[in-house]
Amino acid sequence: TSFDFGINDTLKILTVTNKGGQTLEWKSSKKEAWINVLPASGSLTMGKSATVTLTANRFTVDMVPGSYKDVVAFTSNGGNENVNVSMTIPEEAPELTYTPQSVDFGSTDTTKTFSLTNNGGGTIDWKASKSESWLTISPASGSLASGKSATVTLTADRTGLDPGSYSDVVSLASNGGNGSVTVAMAVPEPA
Repeated sequence: TSFDFGINDTLKILTVTNKGGQTLEWKSSKKEAWINVLPASGSLTMGKSATVTLTANRFTVDMVPGSYKDVVAFTSNGGNENVNVSMTIPEEAPELTYTPQSVDFGSTDTTKTFSLTNNGGGTIDWKASKSESWLTISPASGSLASGKSATVTLTADRTGLDPGSYSDVVSLASNGGNGSVTVAMAVPEPA
């Protein structure tokens, strides 16, 4: 017999039944702290059954993403049975955060930056895009491991632009979420 808790299940139910002619005395044992058995032992008269709940606890100290296995051994005066149990703790999903959400070059600045961070698990693969030719992005794509950050530099080139206000949106696309950074710039009247 085996039970796989997968990545979400926390409870599995099994039944201990006395099919013999005497009182059945049984108990369970296991090695790992993440699996609990309730009740852990019991006594059953002839023809009676008991429900036993197996509980997987993914929040036990020092549990990290990965696969876990144990054997719950049931021993009794009527025979023995091993139940293989397994569970998986999935890696946390990537989560893209960025700051600031808007930048303003004013009428004189030529470079501004914003930062990207993976506040989740795994690795984020990200890409930044824009529409206007006066704005460049460097780097325009990359990868971020869990907890890591990157600085993205925006450069504004006012060459050949008429005086006035300009804007664009840097679109961020990733496997950890999407977002956008609004960009403003002014070209002053000639002196």
